[in-house]
Amino acid sequence: MSVYKHQDSPFYHFDFQLKGNRFHGSTGCTNERDARTFERSERDKAKQQMKAASPVSTKLDDVAGRYWQEVGQHHAAPTPHGGISNGCCDTLGLPNSSPIFATTMSLS
Repeated sequence: MSVYKHQDSPFYHFDFQLKGNRFHGSTGCTNERDARTFERSERDKAKQQMKAASPVSTKLDDVAGRYWQEVGQHHAAPTPHGGISNGCCDTLGLPNSSPIFATTMSLS
C-alpha cells in the first residue's frame, strides 16, 4: 500500500497500480491511519471496477468507432461555410473549391 504525504498538501495521497492501471489521488485525510483505510477502500473499489469492466474489442471496426467517439469527433471543427476545415483555404478566406488548390490527374 502506498500512502504518502505530499509536500504541498496537508492531506495524505494514495498511489497504486492494478492490472496495469494507475489509481492515485488525495485521501482527504490528515492522519496516516485514516489515509491507509481510505486507500484500502479505493483499492477494493478499483478491483470491483476491473471485474465489472468488459474486455475491449480489438476488431478494426470497433477500434475505429472507439477512436472516433473518444478523439476524432473533437478534431473536426466546422467552418463558417459549413464544411470541415481544410487549412490554407480557410486561412486565406477562399472557398473550398478554389481553383488555386485544385489538382487534376491524368491516368492515361
